[in-house]
Amino acid sequence: MNDTRHTTFGDPFGSLLNRLYGAAEDPSALPDALARLSDLCRLENAAFVVNDPALGLARVVSPRADPEVIADYDRTWWRYDPTVAATSGRPVGEITSLETTGRELFLNSRFHNEYWRHSGLGAERLASNLATGDGAFAAIVVQTGTRRDEIDSHAHRMFAAVVPHAVRATAIMRRLQALELARKAGEETARHGASLALPVDAALRPIVADDATEAALSALPGIRLAHGRLTLDDAAETARLQRLVAGCAAGTGGKGAPRGGTMTIGAAEPGTGLMLEALPWRGADHPAALLARPVALLLITDRAARKAARLALMQERFGLTGAEARLCAELLAGGNRREVAARLGISDATARTHLSRIFQKTGVNRQSELISRLLGY
Repeated sequence: MNDTRHTTFGDPFGSLLNRLYGAAEDPSALPDALARLSDLCRLENAAFVVNDPALGLARVVSPRADPEVIADYDRTWWRYDPTVAATSGRPVGEITSLETTGRELFLNSRFHNEYWRHSGLGAERLASNLATGDGAFAAIVVQTGTRRDEIDSHAHRMFAAVVPHAVRATAIMRRLQALELARKAGEETARHGASLALPVDAALRPIVADDATEAALSALPGIRLAHGRLTLDDAAETARLQRLVAGCAAGTGGKGAPRGGTMTIGAAEPGTGLMLEALPWRGADHPAALLARPVALLLITDRAARKAARLALMQERFGLTGAEARLCAELLAGGNRREVAARLGISDATARTHLSRIFQKTGVNRQSELISRLLGY
């Protein structure tokens, strides 16, 4: 890769690509890469744009544009940008221009006349989608200034040379992000004792939806992936889950509203069914996250399976019988010996006998010591 980029266009091109591929691993390098791209094309500005209309999301990295202009775009004006509708469905790697949108359409639009003409940037542009999916896209754009509002052959040539590398760097960035999210999800699964932990966006789309995720979901009753989104068997429960997840996003649900929450589905009896808990996602919020950013960590726990696993662990670790392990599990759930015996449907005398044998096997003398020992495992 080094030989190709240095011998074809010289050091400025090679230096840009170094920054571009570097941004795949470290998104903080992205503004510098964009500045170098605008220099290479001899244009005013370059931008990295993420847009997901379904989520009402627009984020732009644009190092040489007025920050207030970009903030206004992210908040409001992207909804009126005619270039979005004209180019969002274009194939990845295809270069578009103002002609693709329609020059007259753009110049006569509310977007141009009320907003863009005051931005300090010109109307002419070159752009290419770097990733697309479900109506969302990430794109790279180079833009002119107001004093020289034209794209020459040099800008075309340089931009065309950079686009394949930008597409590849974006694919690397997304893959690295997916691997990091999968790692974090695995850690959270183990830490919470859940059956599965999924980073999801506000539309209930798992950020990491690979074969392993689908296989894990298929083993859980009452929840599935449908068209890339998590769906429960009951539509009302799906809507409730979406509210819990959406509530994890900053600014959702009103001032002082709780973030996330817990619900249980398919509980035929106490201690069964799936427990779904939505926790606010604390990952980095950066446009380089691309297309779908997690707003929540969804912990999915098969309560019956978790209880069975705990019983098996206690039996293996301490040599308990099944009845003794069940007594330990109930003690962990709370209550004294008589209350636990009643929940298990056994006599207090039987519970006393079990507890005596449990003390011998675990090396403790009191119930409080037993609880501490069990919690340690």
